[in-house]
Amino acid sequence: MSISLLSRLRSFRSAPPRACPARPQVEALEGRLAPSASPPFVVAHGHVTDPANASAPNGRSVVVWEAGTSSGHSQIRAQLYAHGQPVGHVIAVTTAPGNKATAPAVAMDARGDFVVVWRADEISGIEGRRFSATGKPLSPSFRIARDDSFDGGDSSDSYYLPTVAMEPDGRFFVHYFDAYVIALQVEGTYDITHLYSARGKLLASSSEDLTGNGYGLALAPKGYDLVKAGPVLEHFPAPGPHSTSLTIPSPAGLAPNQSLDNLYLAFDARGNGTLVCQVVNNSNPNDPTSNTTTPVRTLAFTIGPRGAVSAPVVLQASVSPGAVLSGLAVDPPTGRYVVVEGSQTGHATALLVSPGGRVQSTLDLGATTGHLAVSAGQGHTFLVTAATAGGIRGQFLQF
Repeated sequence: MSISLLSRLRSFRSAPPRACPARPQVEALEGRLAPSASPPFVVAHGHVTDPANASAPNGRSVVVWEAGTSSGHSQIRAQLYAHGQPVGHVIAVTTAPGNKATAPAVAMDARGDFVVVWRADEISGIEGRRFSATGKPLSPSFRIARDDSFDGGDSSDSYYLPTVAMEPDGRFFVHYFDAYVIALQVEGTYDITHLYSARGKLLASSSEDLTGNGYGLALAPKGYDLVKAGPVLEHFPAPGPHSTSLTIPSPAGLAPNQSLDNLYLAFDARGNGTLVCQVVNNSNPNDPTSNTTTPVRTLAFTIGPRGAVSAPVVLQASVSPGAVLSGLAVDPPTGRYVVVEGSQTGHATALLVSPGGRVQSTLDLGATTGHLAVSAGQGHTFLVTAATAGGIRGQFLQF
């Protein structure tokens, strides 16, 4: 498998650099996270799972999910919302009979246009599709990755965990992992990122060997740059010809079988970043197909406008020991953020946290089967979606 260079991504320029003022001191401000005026709502009933959501500053949001069919296949569906109210009918993101589409992810630009990506199990690949703010398709499904063995190769690739991040003007990054398999043995694991124009044209790609380095990764756009967070933070500047790697301060007492996982990254309007993650115990850290992780504690780092990374702060208000971190959303004006966690007993909680990592309030989100997502929208509002035994539930929160 060929490994492309980062040169095009590093040299890509989309906007002149802008000065980023320092984050204001807001630690003294208190906030209470509470449900908005809109009551909790049902997004979808039946055999549905893996909800994800995205929001725009103009009040628009979208929820995507995997919907099972009576024939054992699955399709990706979506529902738009405007200012907390549903807009139109359910959108058929995938339509081909016989599809087995899973693990959807979604991102939205400043106008409300959005991109959905998912794993296409029938080709062991990754696909995507673009939509307007009204839900009109802007493209057919496009192929992002495909298993080489389907083209007669003697090796195979297992592509998984697709994610997508979108710039305000519609350009978007798609990230996924590739487990490279020869003779049924995993020979390597790669971290792959593609950059697309707002019209869906592939502009640049990068691929890095992560074999033996763990598999937690998060990415977020920041002022027309891409920041990726894993064992190191990697900042791909525009227009600088070189990337900058920023090491995450190692948490004290990290054991050999432990790593950082369940990573989520986001930035506020001033270019300050928040990275939340968990220290996990790994059963088999060198093989993603058999490794299982057990969360130990949840950490928060802050990232300054120039890339300085703080020492970690332990978030004290975890639901229970072993609670799984499931999402992060940052309020752009204030830098406060909401994280959502699912407990081992099937309960979900949202935490409102100050920019410095102090938990200001918590909110019980009710029962969940474990699939949670959160995004930041208009006016200190957050959308949380959760899979439940009867379907998918949504709720708008505010502080």
